[in-house]
Amino acid sequence: MKSFGTVLLAVALFLPGMWVSGDRAAAEPPTTILEGRMHYLDIQGGCWVLVEDRGRRFELVAEPALLQPLKVEGLRVTVEVRPDSNLVGKCMAGRMVRLIRIIRAETSPAPESWESLSLLREKGAWR
Repeated sequence: MKSFGTVLLAVALFLPGMWVSGDRAAAEPPTTILEGRMHYLDIQGGCWVLVEDRGRRFELVAEPALLQPLKVEGLRVTVEVRPDSNLVGKCMAGRMVRLIRIIRAETSPAPESWESLSLLREKGAWR
């Protein structure tokens, strides 16, 4: 009977720790690396979005000091982000993601296609 009580006590102490650590892992989705260019949209008071190389748009959320270096039109960036379904953006111009870190930010001439994008943006056809 004494060994059964010892096993029961060990299980009672061990299992809650497993549940807590399992919950933490499940609550935090994995990070993703995004590459693209930063663009300013003059809507809802102005928003910065990352337009990924495949054309998807993302609104980055982080502390202002981390976001500030990215606020350059046409800036080519590589960033690590984490999806967060609890985020809500004022511009609703792309998927909301939490910025974890800036991997690379480099200024380089934008391709000619960005010129046509600017024209579309001026006419309000691209948001």
